[in-house]
Amino acid sequence: FQINWARHTISLDRYKSDIEVSLARASMDESLTSIGDFMAILQASVDRTCKLATPKTTKRNTINNPWITHGIIISINKKDQLYSEYRKAKKKNASNISEIYETYNCYLKNLRKTIDLAKKNHIKNLFCQYQNDSKKTWQVINKLRGKNVSVGNTSFVIDNEHILCRRLIANKFNEYFNSLAQNLNNDVYGKCPLSSLPSFRTFLDRPCNMSIILTETSTQI
Repeated sequence: FQINWARHTISLDRYKSDIEVSLARASMDESLTSIGDFMAILQASVDRTCKLATPKTTKRNTINNPWITHGIIISINKKDQLYSEYRKAKKKNASNISEIYETYNCYLKNLRKTIDLAKKNHIKNLFCQYQNDSKKTWQVINKLRGKNVSVGNTSFVIDNEHILCRRLIANKFNEYFNSLAQNLNNDVYGKCPLSSLPSFRTFLDRPCNMSIILTETSTQI
């Protein structure tokens, strides 16, 4: 796991500039009359400058796996707690370690069955919901098969600046790949310029301009 500090710094700088402009505008309009107005301005600035366009998803996130309900998340956290207790008991070589492991293992098996059942019911409900829509049905099938259309990264950090413009991103990629060969040559042969290398002709035999080569042919023309 790596944190993109450059991106966070850029977001904070944008937030600072945005909040200054927003507060100055609110002071001129005399619309800043309560703490609620101030908090609303802060939240709007955060949403404009720091909020992700697409929220992060995990295996426990209902956006990624809609069948993971709040109750299942609580059960997962309970499973993690039981596993932590088992690890501590194993480290201390506790006398009741077998009972602790049996409790954890039984809970884990039941949790897996619950998650599998919730997933099956969710998929069943999707097919029932789209039974008259073949396009939606095939989208569900392709998602289950892992054949979703991947969405590429639409933003990049270039020279410590968060870039969203597609044309600028494409130009930067073109500049990078066009200069790739030259940069590699400079890294490898930087101390040995190409002008000092011998020509390929020095490795060839001297040509003979007076030679004649005859090949056998048939009598037919």
